[in-house]
Amino acid sequence: MTTGPGGAGKDDVITRRRIYLQRLIGDDLLSSRTAPVQRAPWRVVARFLIYLIIATAVILTRSGVQDLYEINHGLEASLRSTSIPRGSSYMRLQDVRTRSDMQAWIRGVLVERVAGNDLAEFRRNLTLLSFNRVTPGKGTCTESASLFLTMRRVRTVSGNMEALGNRFGKLYPNIWQTASIPAGAGMNDTAEAKDSLNGANGSYWWKHSPYKEGFLREGGYLASMALSSDGEGYVHLLDYSPEGTLNTNASQGACFGIPVSSSLPVAEFWKQGYFDASFSSLAIELMIYNPNLQTMSRIAVTFIANFAGLITDTQLRSESIRLDIYSSTMRYLEACYLIFTFCYLLAFVHDSYKKFPDHFKEPWSWINFASIALSFTSLGLWYSYEPMLTDYISNGNFRDPNEFRKCFLWLEYYKWASAVATLMIYLRLLQFLAKSNPRVMLLARTLTQGAKSMLVYVFYVGVILAGSAAFAQTYFASFSSEFVSLPLAFFHCYNLFFGNTESLKSIDASAAPLKNLFYVPFMVFFYFVSVQMFNAIINYSYNLVSEDMEPQFEQERLERKRKQANGMDNRPQWVKWVWDKIQESMNQDGEKGNAPATTSAQQKPLVTDKDVALNLMEEYLDEEGKQKLETYMGRNDAKKNPDSAFKFFRFVMFAVAYIWFLSVNLSVGDNFQINSAVQSSIESFPTVMPGGDAFVFDEIATLPQAAQWMKDSFPLVIFNTTAEETTRSAVELGIYDKSAVCLKTWNCLFSAVPLDKVNQARGPGGEQAHVKEMVRITQRRAFQKDNEGRKGDKTPERLRFYGELQDGEPVSKILAETRIIAPIDPNEAPSASLENSSALSLAEPLKSFCRVIPEGDSTSYAGHGGLVCIMNADRPTFLSQLELLMTNDFFTPESSAWVIDFAMQNSNRQILSYVTITFKVLTSGEMKVDFTVDSMKLFNFNKWYENISSIVPRIFPGILYMLLTCMFIQSVRTDFRKEKLRHKMGQGATDTKKTWERFTSHIKVAWNFVRLDVFNFLEIVSICVSLFSAGLFVWWTYEDTQLDNVKDKSLADFLSYCVGLVTQARLYNRLSAVNIVMIGVRPLKFARENARFAKMNQTLWDSAVDLRWFVIMLFVTMAGFVMLAFISFGQHVTDCSTFMSTIVFCFRFVLGDFDFTELWAVDRLMSAFMFPYLILMYCVFTNIFFAIIDRHFVSIDPPPTQWFLKLKPIFGRVCRCINWDQDHVMEEDPNAVQKVGPPSRRDHVRKTQAEIRRIKRNAENAGGSTTQSKTRMLSDVAESDEKMEEVMIWGADEAKKIISEFATLSSRKRNASNEEEFVKRDVMDVVKRELKDASDQMLESGRQMRYASRVHEKVALKDQDALARYICKLEKLINKHTTDLRMVEREVKHLKGDHDKMGTETHADAHRDHHHHHHQGRGMLSSGDKDDEGSGQDDASSEKSGSSSRNEDRQPGEVQPGAGPQGPADRAESESSEHDPTAPMPIRDQVQESQLKNHLAAFMPHLH
Repeated sequence: MTTGPGGAGKDDVITRRRIYLQRLIGDDLLSSRTAPVQRAPWRVVARFLIYLIIATAVILTRSGVQDLYEINHGLEASLRSTSIPRGSSYMRLQDVRTRSDMQAWIRGVLVERVAGNDLAEFRRNLTLLSFNRVTPGKGTCTESASLFLTMRRVRTVSGNMEALGNRFGKLYPNIWQTASIPAGAGMNDTAEAKDSLNGANGSYWWKHSPYKEGFLREGGYLASMALSSDGEGYVHLLDYSPEGTLNTNASQGACFGIPVSSSLPVAEFWKQGYFDASFSSLAIELMIYNPNLQTMSRIAVTFIANFAGLITDTQLRSESIRLDIYSSTMRYLEACYLIFTFCYLLAFVHDSYKKFPDHFKEPWSWINFASIALSFTSLGLWYSYEPMLTDYISNGNFRDPNEFRKCFLWLEYYKWASAVATLMIYLRLLQFLAKSNPRVMLLARTLTQGAKSMLVYVFYVGVILAGSAAFAQTYFASFSSEFVSLPLAFFHCYNLFFGNTESLKSIDASAAPLKNLFYVPFMVFFYFVSVQMFNAIINYSYNLVSEDMEPQFEQERLERKRKQANGMDNRPQWVKWVWDKIQESMNQDGEKGNAPATTSAQQKPLVTDKDVALNLMEEYLDEEGKQKLETYMGRNDAKKNPDSAFKFFRFVMFAVAYIWFLSVNLSVGDNFQINSAVQSSIESFPTVMPGGDAFVFDEIATLPQAAQWMKDSFPLVIFNTTAEETTRSAVELGIYDKSAVCLKTWNCLFSAVPLDKVNQARGPGGEQAHVKEMVRITQRRAFQKDNEGRKGDKTPERLRFYGELQDGEPVSKILAETRIIAPIDPNEAPSASLENSSALSLAEPLKSFCRVIPEGDSTSYAGHGGLVCIMNADRPTFLSQLELLMTNDFFTPESSAWVIDFAMQNSNRQILSYVTITFKVLTSGEMKVDFTVDSMKLFNFNKWYENISSIVPRIFPGILYMLLTCMFIQSVRTDFRKEKLRHKMGQGATDTKKTWERFTSHIKVAWNFVRLDVFNFLEIVSICVSLFSAGLFVWWTYEDTQLDNVKDKSLADFLSYCVGLVTQARLYNRLSAVNIVMIGVRPLKFARENARFAKMNQTLWDSAVDLRWFVIMLFVTMAGFVMLAFISFGQHVTDCSTFMSTIVFCFRFVLGDFDFTELWAVDRLMSAFMFPYLILMYCVFTNIFFAIIDRHFVSIDPPPTQWFLKLKPIFGRVCRCINWDQDHVMEEDPNAVQKVGPPSRRDHVRKTQAEIRRIKRNAENAGGSTTQSKTRMLSDVAESDEKMEEVMIWGADEAKKIISEFATLSSRKRNASNEEEFVKRDVMDVVKRELKDASDQMLESGRQMRYASRVHEKVALKDQDALARYICKLEKLINKHTTDLRMVEREVKHLKGDHDKMGTETHADAHRDHHHHHHQGRGMLSSGDKDDEGSGQDDASSEKSGSSSRNEDRQPGEVQPGAGPQGPADRAESESSEHDPTAPMPIRDQVQESQLKNHLAAFMPHLH
């Protein structure tokens, strides 16, 4: 307790007042409660959101993921998809298995793609994908392109063949020293061969280069292949030793000097036999510059051979960096990012100092520290990368792949730091949300509560998973390549853990009999048991934390209820100001010219029953009664009238009619069949390039491939030979026109006669000539801009990439002369900065069927203009036109996009289809192709009398569906009017002429109408969608009637007509899909009165708050991992190339649909973060859903269904023999013992928590804890008297003062516009005043204590000293008297002993004398003898009786008198008799006295 200087603690006053109040009002008000967590204001969350947005924008912009993915994917796809002939088949990169395959692929793909002359008119020199210039290497001429080769060989030694016999040693006397040396592996001096190689003709030596050179600077046999634009080239065998010669022969591409051991033509290089039996690996590198994106890329192709003689590992990887990274906006955002991070660092240091060491016990502290540290690290890496990139751009380092890799690795470090920093920043948002909202705090504490148990179980499961992976690698490696190594086996077992079983499907169970014995137990334990274990941990943690925070939730519910009851407005000030201005303007408009027409009676609000009840509640009822009355009065607000059977039947008819209408008009199944037929036609014809590359439509990746497909395969698609042969008989029978062109027999293309050739179309006999138009091709060309070495217009001169500079001027000519700014989307309107209209020129042979169409003319595709060519329906004419297009520069490197579109009709199902084939060139040079087929079923209203049998079934369900929709509109209108009347009667509203009041009243009614019943909202939206879609359908049917008129027009007009129909059909299809979903939900409205459905609805309603905040928490966490995956894998993985696709990828990852090996191949470090992501999302967050539903699940058993009463309105009048009223359900006895149901987890946790609290409370009470126990009323523990009454009155006055003071503050708080400002300004003033008063009291108590110490305690010390002195003296006197008493007792003892001895001797002498006299005078004293004898008997008897009486009175163990010292009892009796003369004589003394008397009586006669 805090104490003042020499005084009592300031908390004493508060504690005293608390005790007084507890004595007066008990424990219910001031009992111990869970301390509520102080909620952070939302502006703190908003501030951090700004920081998060800035950090995200900076990191995403600097990473440049989408640009890098576009170039990487384009380069990799162009090389992977290219095939070369191998025998009767074709071979691609993944098919390479031998050294000869490797050499053939390098010659046919790499060399041919870079320096080949095939379709040279569609490409630029020494480029890949038309735009990507292959740069020269060190010392190579600028006009050349370089490929860098690094070969590694294995050293061979004499083998030991004793195990297999010496006969094998004769065939292979030498064997490999090691299994393999992969490309880029560290140099192995003992296993790697380093001897010089001599070519087959003995004149070309290839020497081994040392460390620090070659692929990844690991050395090897190095070569530089310089290729020229004419397809020729030389291979320079590099030699960096002093013996190497400097080749400066420009004809061999070595303009600037290359250190070589030999140089030879490319064709001769493959004949020298360098790739012999010792060959282990080959790495090929080439540097590529893209002027459109201003990127530099490094492509690395590696081939690794193993000891078995096969090339088992072929990899192709493209790594890219952006050369133009300048952005003035990013400079400001980076500064903001740095300032924000520094501020949060200061806050972290402050909290650490104030709360040390408890601050570091919280996991959020470590997340904050990691976020701040990684943010600073990423900024530091970026600021270090910028000067490195500038040096790379300006100093000609682009020629060396190792210099590029240095920059790339630095950018990779930045990517790692920024990705993890972004993840941590998103996780920190959860902390701020948790501080601002207790529901998020509940979920965050749930994770913290169960973290330890989950970590232990993860370790437990991990051990078993590792053992399973070891078994899988041992047993399955011989059956599948996916288990050949332990890491791969672990990955695939991890996939099995989450339900992805693809890895085991390739293993035959008959060949591997232990497969099922492993698979079944593994899946049972991991997929079922382990997941349920996580469920149990999360469920218990969630219920435990919920029980702890329940008082806080209850307090917030009461606070919200109080604010609603008081009508408090918590809206921001600016919202209130805008709302007030709108109200004023509307009131002014409504009052213009409108005189007040309301009377005083109308202005007086109505007094309803609810008002009377509320007044009664405030005056007479307690809190419990108030709540019951409120619940009763509002019972009709939430209760909805049950829907009748007629309404349900009407809705069923509506749903059936709508589904029927959609099925017969949309014809989804028929449209899919048409789509499949077109897809089969387009993709069924392979295309072969002049160099031997074979591909199909969806494999097109380059502009030359697209042009070759147009030349070879497109005619086969349109003029399908199979269709002609199969329809020949149909033409002879008259089913088809002999000029019809059909796909897959029945899908005939529409053709039209040009308007200017109608007269020419008729032959001499009036027959139709073959001049019909059938296919339209629309091309758009990109604007070619001069390449200035930059992407943005504001990039400074010093940051532009010019290649090599000399005296500030570019001397290298490797740059492409032109570049395009951005690709052209054929579906978007043209832009002057992107599209070159001046390039739209036609050669003379093309003007007969091609035209330049400006924007806005419907002759072109989508009306966006371009070069438009209309192809003839006659096959020979079509082929000649296509040949003219290929030979007259219709397809050029400037061709950015073109679209082929045509229409066709299927007469079997009366379906009209519009087909578009799209070709689009990206800025990376990659070609994107796609095709769409939009089909719609025609009505043919022009001949309705002939098609009435097919039209009526399609129109009738639509009419029925619209009639039922009108009935639903009327039903909703009626319900809304009832709600409006209920609002008017319940709120006492009056008829007013004010516009604003009418407006707000309608808004409130409408809001309550859709808020209190979600089915009203769904019904309104569904009706609106139905009406809008019905209008679209009517318009579409009208357009259908114009088909015959459009047929007589040109092909362009007909295709434009088809585009309009397709657009409406697409919109109608999407609206119908949305509407059918809402219609599928609306039946729940009729089941909500059912007790079981109400139970489910109540469960969802009770858990809605937790579920809503948990979904927010889930998406914030997922957003962090989405950012991490997007930054880390987006440059190479297609599913992560865009932010939206990454969201889908991460969501599929949680569902078990993932390939972890793909992520591992891209980035091994960052792929490790996907392990905890999967555990967190799949095992933890998914189970939190279950925990929330389980906690709020309503476990009350519903009453039995009364079927007779439900069926009575329907069958009551039909079947009168049945007693429909006999179905009754009696109410349960409220006093009966409730049946105990199965124990729930919530109850179990609650009981456990209560037991823990009880044990803690008992332990605290037993240990002397200062925790206040339960108190009782003061009158229960003390009797009431005058002083007690005064205390009670004083205590009541104190309690009234406190309650009155805080009641005043509470009333002022309700009226305050800003509660936070009110607390800071007014409440804190009261607290400060209380603190000042308490401090003054504390100082006064201290002064009194000091006075008491100086004055009163001195007097008390003197009194205590005198009393102590008296006690010491008294103790001495008592000791003295005690000693004297003991001495007297000893003397008395001796005297008594002497007395006893003396009495015995006297008695013996008297007896002798008596006998002596008796013998002397027997006869004289006969009578006297008798008397003596009688007296002697009497003496003996008396002595005997006295002895017996003494024995009876003596206690066991008491010493007999005269036989020993006196006991304590004897001394006490003697002392009492001596001090008190009136005390009775002790029994022992009485006996002794009687004995003395007897002796004296016997002795007296002798004395006489």
